Amino acid sequence: MTPPHAWPPFNREIYSYSMPENLGPDSAWSLPFFRRKNRWRALLLVVPALIEIPYLLFLTLTRGAPRRFAFVNKIAIGVLDATRGSETIVLGSVSELPLALRKGALWVPVSALYIVLAWSRWTTEGGLPIQTRLAMKVLHRILASRLPGNSWLVMHSDALPLARALAAIVRDLGSGTCCVQHGIFHESYRLPEVDGSLCDVNVVRSKVDARIIRRANPVSTMLIEPSLFRPPRPRSVPTQLRVSLIGEAWHTCDKAFDKLHRRKLRDLEAALIDSNIAVSFRPHPSERYRALFYGFRHLDFGQKYRAFERFNVFVGYASTLLNEAAAVGHLAIQLIHAEHTTPTIIRDGGPEIPRVQTPDQLLALLSQAGHRHRHADAPLNIEGERARAAARVIATLRSFTRASVIP
Repeated sequence: MTPPHAWPPFNREIYSYSMPENLGPDSAWSLPFFRRKNRWRALLLVVPALIEIPYLLFLTLTRGAPRRFAFVNKIAIGVLDATRGSETIVLGSVSELPLALRKGALWVPVSALYIVLAWSRWTTEGGLPIQTRLAMKVLHRILASRLPGNSWLVMHSDALPLARALAAIVRDLGSGTCCVQHGIFHESYRLPEVDGSLCDVNVVRSKVDARIIRRANPVSTMLIEPSLFRPPRPRSVPTQLRVSLIGEAWHTCDKAFDKLHRRKLRDLEAALIDSNIAVSFRPHPSERYRALFYGFRHLDFGQKYRAFERFNVFVGYASTLLNEAAAVGHLAIQLIHAEHTTPTIIRDGGPEIPRVQTPDQLLALLSQAGHRHRHADAPLNIEGERARAAARVIATLRSFTRASVIP
């Protein structure tokens, strides 16, 4: 792991994961905060940011009690629940304020930083523009008295500019960074960085994911906690075949493959409809609005784990949802593409996931499978199991300082 960054960090340290040489010239992620739609999305935070300014001024002029943990957004709520409100900071927009109030935690808004990151010009070698430095210094001053050197910033990704800017701040204060994995990784990735590439500690789903992250971040401490990510077993299941076609965020990194994948999913949909099998397309969260124009007959926008009660067959390419569906006993099927390397999505001791390439192969597999549902070993209610896993993560972080995990 690299030593704490010079203050303030250079552009490359904040934006390097987002640069074209890392993700390819066709990648929409190559400039994620500078694409037009993300700039306009940032403008939606202007009013909340203006409302937050007096509160930020108050935080800047006051000294708060030291805290042990700072969480970015809602992604790590399962781990956040294992902390006490009096030792916790929630970093986010106004949408995270209710969470902070329920937890009794300190809320620190970051809308202004998000906006200036989205609208600032940058180069790969120069320093950060003045508005970005100002926003970061305000947060640095706020956190200086509230995050002592044995504290931790917990997030779901250290890839995009907002997370990297926050990580740069807490590292300058001598605190550590912890990444809680939010989706499975694939060993076929050829990127120099994945989520968790820069974090001091990574909380992961499996040994496979730990191995993948370790290639990009060989000195990170890996905490393997599969129970933290295990989905609950569905309380009820369909009695007839119901197929969910899973959308994935390929439009963000490989537009050509995205079009190919969606075309094949539409071919599967047509074949299933012709065979009188219920089918819906479930878009990735990043493509919910795009999906309205994809040409699928039926769309499913429901909550993720509710899908396990409405469907019993899940078809996708590299989605984490395939792995989770198989874990709860549903039939998960991987759609492979001859033009691309097929990633392995089976995790430590997980069930086999069959592969198909054509509509005929899918129909043949479904005719053999019928609508059987094999209950997994997962208990119906796994909240206790998750809570124990979260408690182990927090206990481990309490026992660490950043110096203890950095060679």
